[in-house]
Amino acid sequence: MPKASHAGLARNAVAMRSISFRFGSDLSVSHMARLFRDNGRIGNDWHENKTALFHHPASEMLHEGRKALLDAGKPITTGGLMAELSFGFRVTILGPKYDTSLWIPVLRHAFSHRPRRTERHQVQGALNAIRRLRNRVAHHEPIMHRQLDEDHDLILRVIYWSCPETSKWVESQSRFPSILG
Repeated sequence: MPKASHAGLARNAVAMRSISFRFGSDLSVSHMARLFRDNGRIGNDWHENKTALFHHPASEMLHEGRKALLDAGKPITTGGLMAELSFGFRVTILGPKYDTSLWIPVLRHAFSHRPRRTERHQVQGALNAIRRLRNRVAHHEPIMHRQLDEDHDLILRVIYWSCPETSKWVESQSRFPSILG
């Protein structure tokens, strides 16, 4: 099979994961804003929080996202900012710096269908592996040495952790198994 076909399949699978994680993250961040507002810590403008909720590099990513919106003449809204933030931001906020501030109170709920005893570092590791694959594909780097079927299974598994219905939909839309087959 030509390299372009494999790259296209991987790009399609990674794109579906990115879309589903962006959606799930937006819901989680909205939940996070409500949770922190209710606790009197921050409000719906969580992304403008000056209490250092986010650390380097996430704080810089947020700054760049806000700057991109302002440069485009768009208002800074949760949805707009989430669209500007990279997959890397989502992986970053699953890091150990955010274990007690984000993972425990909020983000673990975005992966409520993960296997029992699956910890934050395992979720972050899986998402980081997907991010690295996405970067290889985006930069047209060779991926044929990889176990692409395992990569595909990982993508479906992580989507399932967030939403079993979305995972079923992605699996039904994916051409990867039949073409790799």
